[in-house]
Amino acid sequence: VWEKMSPEEKREHREKMKRTQDRKRDRQRRRRKEEDSRKRRGDEANGGDSNRKKKSNFEERPVGKRAIRFVKGDRVRCWLGSEFGWASGVVQAVDEPDPCEGCLPYVVCLDPPMKRLISVPTD
Repeated sequence: VWEKMSPEEKREHREKMKRTQDRKRDRQRRRRKEEDSRKRRGDEANGGDSNRKKKSNFEERPVGKRAIRFVKGDRVRCWLGSEFGWASGVVQAVDEPDPCEGCLPYVVCLDPPMKRLISVPTD
């Protein structure tokens, strides 16, 4: 097939292959950057040790309070009621004081398209 191509077609084919390789290389770079950034975030949450699991708040909670399952930075799914259903987000705060209800177990920042902070009254 290559021999039957005109010089213009060969040039276009080479350019197309180069663009494909560039896109692939860019995707690989982005993926590596994301992995590095996730590792750094994990290091910060774990006090600098990336081989250790995230610190749980279970031991640090005062007696009489329920143990919580998530720490700041964890990805979670929240039930927003039958109108909206389930939505994904990231825990922004744990045991946040609330003047109306005492203490909220979590404050979660929802992913786009909602992209807003919600208070989670129960775990």
